[in-house]
Amino acid sequence: MSAKLVFFYKRIVKNVHFGAFFILISGFFNGFAQDCPQNPLPSFTPATISNHVNWQQFPEFSLPFKVIYGGQASFSNPDIVLKRGFSHLATPHDISSVQKSQRAMIYSGTAYPNRSQPWEIYKGPWGNDMGIYTNKWAAEFNYFKQITGNQSTVETDLFVYDIERQQRSNDSILVLKNMATTPVAYRSLSNENFIEQYKKSLQELYATAVNFGKNGPLNPSTQVSSYADTPIWNTFTNIQGYTWAQWKQNPAVINYLIYNFGQNQVGGSFYNALDFLTPSAYYYYDYPHPFASEYLSYLLFQIEANRAWSTKDNIVFVWMKYSFNQEYKGKFIKPWMAEATAIFPFFAGAKGLWLWDDFTGQNQNYSTYEYFLKGLYRLSLFKDMFTGSYERVEETSARDYNENKKPIWRGVVKGSNILVAAHNPYAKTEDELVTVLVTYKNWSKVIQLKGYEVFLCQYDLNAVTGLEPSGNIGKLSLYPNPAVEDFTVEFTLKKTEEVKVFVHDLQGRLIDEHVVEGLAGINTKKIEVKGYHQLIVTVMTPEEQLTKRIIVK
Repeated sequence: MSAKLVFFYKRIVKNVHFGAFFILISGFFNGFAQDCPQNPLPSFTPATISNHVNWQQFPEFSLPFKVIYGGQASFSNPDIVLKRGFSHLATPHDISSVQKSQRAMIYSGTAYPNRSQPWEIYKGPWGNDMGIYTNKWAAEFNYFKQITGNQSTVETDLFVYDIERQQRSNDSILVLKNMATTPVAYRSLSNENFIEQYKKSLQELYATAVNFGKNGPLNPSTQVSSYADTPIWNTFTNIQGYTWAQWKQNPAVINYLIYNFGQNQVGGSFYNALDFLTPSAYYYYDYPHPFASEYLSYLLFQIEANRAWSTKDNIVFVWMKYSFNQEYKGKFIKPWMAEATAIFPFFAGAKGLWLWDDFTGQNQNYSTYEYFLKGLYRLSLFKDMFTGSYERVEETSARDYNENKKPIWRGVVKGSNILVAAHNPYAKTEDELVTVLVTYKNWSKVIQLKGYEVFLCQYDLNAVTGLEPSGNIGKLSLYPNPAVEDFTVEFTLKKTEEVKVFVHDLQGRLIDEHVVEGLAGINTKKIEVKGYHQLIVTVMTPEEQLTKRIIVK
């Protein structure tokens, strides 16, 4: 074995936990390959001029998801956009020229009648003149009717409220306790009971707003949601604040707007009025900021955490620019971020993406849109994997990736095929090489990622993976097993050949390494062991390897 190959092997096992380690070392040579011939790409040349997207460098394609275009309108022809992966066109674009099934609307300003109401001023649910609100809603829904060319109903497939008028923290809720608009009966409540009453009352107010549209001006077939009002509120800084089990099972993490107070679970009047969920996953930090690399685990967490609490479809709002953080706000995200954002959500169970933009910042280079399109196009080559019955493969939760900072991979299995997406957002340079072990039941594959590349490849699960020895090594034995202070490695060779013997602990750390000038026939090597309970022994030639475990008393 060459020195380069030995180093490469050490690097792999050093970074693989034992759950995947055994499969890795039993199929390394035949498992490693960077082969994906079935993933061709069109000629891709990012735009170099401002305010331009070269849509037509991509052939026409579609996806089995709802992908909504709410991006810049000045350089987007609806007919071209809706033939390049997008299924819907969203307001404030002119949606009158597209069919109802291709329309999506956002209703901003739901809580803002500009009439000094408690809800709009300090997010108060009490003392609001609901006549003012219903008049406002009726007038604005008349506008929505007009832009869809109908006098009686709003003809759109998707309709999303953008409300965003709630106090999130208990401390901020308590500020309202002694306000004049707060009912006297509520002011006398204990702090704990007052907080709960606020949450219940605000939830009902949200439900009133949504049901106004559902029970009247909206077409009954329209699917309705409310922007970012999901069981798990958008969170960036606190993902590691709970274990993954707690995020999935602890009712304390549930957004109170989406909470059934009587049953201590997801539910309530507002949640019941929503047909689908719209997590938002905008990014806040640019590379090389240390938090920038958490973008993908953050994105996937928004989907996985909400999927854990609700069976309603997730259509995720994404933005090709940074948000909130004034240091980066309005700046375009990195190309690999855009491409990964177009691919990975569907591996996490999302049923759609809503590409949003704030329609500011003209005279900018919009090539980031093209990287997003590139991701959608690549995924479309495997769209059949996401139809009918298929299985998601999620070996590590997004929450745990956020903590362990390892390269991220996800899989989808359908029939005898597995589609794999992988990406290393934690790469230090464009040229850094890392390996990722992909496993599903008895199948495994080791792939290599370079820099920030977004890997996407389909494999046949029935293909031979090299897990069964068929080369020069005939047999491997370890004795005594259990061992006390030392044990013997015995193996047979069909022909004389140099052999490497590696000893690892259960965490994949290299404990011992030996070079054996193997002879045809039986070969032995004595190994000393102290301070370990179990070890993994690997006998290796450049073409194959055998692995066994030994217990140490």
